[in-house]
Amino acid sequence: MPYVDANFRTLAGRSSRAIIGSYLGGYGALRLGILHPDVFGVVYAMHPVGTGSGVQVMTARPDWGLLMGATSIDQVKNAGFSTLFLSMFQAFLPNETNAPLYADLPMKNSAGSYSVDAKRMDMLRSRFFIAELVPQHLERIKELGAIKMDWSRNDSIYDHIFANQALTHLLNEYGITHEAEEFNGVGDPYWGKQSRMLNEVLPFLAEHLQTDSK
Repeated sequence: MPYVDANFRTLAGRSSRAIIGSYLGGYGALRLGILHPDVFGVVYAMHPVGTGSGVQVMTARPDWGLLMGATSIDQVKNAGFSTLFLSMFQAFLPNETNAPLYADLPMKNSAGSYSVDAKRMDMLRSRFFIAELVPQHLERIKELGAIKMDWSRNDSIYDHIFANQALTHLLNEYGITHEAEEFNGVGDPYWGKQSRMLNEVLPFLAEHLQTDSK
């Protein structure tokens, strides 16, 4: 950010700076906006994922036998949800001494029977889910000038819809002013001549960003 402000014609202030993203980028926009309201004044999250608990519990997704029995990181490449969740564990439960995965797992194995490691699961949830970050950083969130999130009700993974519906209710519970919209869209509705980027995102930014140097 300092490089961009130093080398381009920007309005170098949080009230003139927004962060937006779609899907995992939407998660990143919410996360970075919540953690850094001193940098960003406006957040728009397009169909964010990872906002909170879904309908299916996290522990039902990975192949725990594969993850716990791996002797090489190559064994868990291209393994669907197991690969996806391993990247999550590496980011939020890192352990540089625990080769070859270099992460702690939120499950434990007792003679082939898997059960939740409550301490690690609590750490994972508190570090990863946007819904868990809200009460931790409530005063920071309230410093943001504007927040909007949206999502398509036709997402094939219903967990994303459920979690985003729950998140907007949670924000209301904590008195956080924001906008949230569930729309009827298929495919990727954010790009193109009749896209939500043109009709929803940019107008929202125009309304809430300071666009002069005063």
